[in-house]
Amino acid sequence: MIDIKEYGGEVWVYLGLGSNSGDSEVTIRQAALETGSFLREMVLSSIYRTLPRDDENQPLFQNAVCTGLTRKSPLELLMLVQAIEKKHGRRRDPHRPKGPRTLDIDILLYGNEIISRENLVVPHPRMTERKFALVPMLELDPLLKEPGTGIFYAEYARSLEAQGIYYISLNHYSTTLSWEDRAEGYGSKYGNKRKQ
Repeated sequence: MIDIKEYGGEVWVYLGLGSNSGDSEVTIRQAALETGSFLREMVLSSIYRTLPRDDENQPLFQNAVCTGLTRKSPLELLMLVQAIEKKHGRRRDPHRPKGPRTLDIDILLYGNEIISRENLVVPHPRMTERKFALVPMLELDPLLKEPGTGIFYAEYARSLEAQGIYYISLNHYSTTLSWEDRAEGYGSKYGNKRKQ
């Protein structure tokens, strides 16, 4: 991995948002709006209900991804998203790091940069194992590639077993949306046949 590079202009970033405490859908939508103060042209994916991983004895999560352009450095971006988490009541429990939370925001991608710092690793180091991050991200851009390797993130997603990812309500979304058998195969919108 290479060290962070200085970036003088705008860069596309992808942020993963998750919540399983309180009114998670409202929290995610509000947090995404708040990223608009530092993300230009912000777009939010559909929101998915997902089974908890790692620490399974907790409520279902809701997850989404937002993307936009920013001039903030990666470390500035990290401070800004942590401030949004704190505003929404995020408390970090050292005894249960994967436990319930009001809001969790991860920096998934920062342009094509590969960043390795003590407090920030991008691309997110476990993203390729997590459909709750990959599926909403691929809904926004199904052709995203992993920096460094050039592997399509869609390849990672297709290689994973079902992980319990569902739209919060099919009534919320167009029937032409993309990823994961409405939510687990590849969407017909991009030239692939959806599972029947």
